[in-house]
Amino acid sequence: MKRTFVIGDTHGAYLALKNLLDQVNFDYENDKLICLGDVCDGWSQTPEAIELLLSIKNLVYVQGNHDEWAVMFLTEIPSWKDEMYDQYRAWMHHGGKATLEAYERVPELKEKHIKFLAEAPYYYIDENNNLYVHAGYQKNCFKDDGTFNIENSYIREILLWDRQFWNDMYTGRNLATDFNKVFIGHTPTLNYPNGKGEHLKPILRKNVINMDTGAAFTGKLSMMNIDTEELYQSELNVQEYYPREFGRNQKAFIRQ
Repeated sequence: MKRTFVIGDTHGAYLALKNLLDQVNFDYENDKLICLGDVCDGWSQTPEAIELLLSIKNLVYVQGNHDEWAVMFLTEIPSWKDEMYDQYRAWMHHGGKATLEAYERVPELKEKHIKFLAEAPYYYIDENNNLYVHAGYQKNCFKDDGTFNIENSYIREILLWDRQFWNDMYTGRNLATDFNKVFIGHTPTLNYPNGKGEHLKPILRKNVINMDTGAAFTGKLSMMNIDTEELYQSELNVQEYYPREFGRNQKAFIRQ
């Protein structure tokens, strides 16, 4: 029987991604994987992670803000005089340095992976009216026909970068009445501790599930079976797979 899974932000953590797929005995020919974006930036194996995703026949990959950055700056690095230079520095600080260095090791993969990321859709709606989007949405994102107006650059930015949607959902407002369920990433659950360990796993607020459990930082990579809602997490906190790397932390985790 074909199964469908959704996975949160990977941020270059190939080892955690492979661990999850192995845990569920993922069928690369028949099972479906929906990725919520941000395979790039953080740990050192973005190229390996993308190659693994490309081996999945039924892959749905929605674009994330770090994917947008990676496409932009793997294509062209601005000089300090260019108007994009400050954004380039932000990308480097927030995990882009690891991505840039990774493609210096495997330059033959760069063009193919840039094309994969650049052509990724900004959202996906399945047959059960479940929405999969990286960051969130607002009511003004829709066109008259009920689809998102991705021709509008401001609306594309909301889909990739917005945090207000999740912040409002977390505090009790119900903004997702247009869909059965909404799966997002982008805003790590580690930012929302409540003393009960909820921040270590995907957080549900009404019909919205935040799947970004901080794989780029000190958390685990998380994946869920859409039909059964069974949760799977990487066996280790992701930083333990890369103990001498920073990821997007301030220091490396070195196992004693």
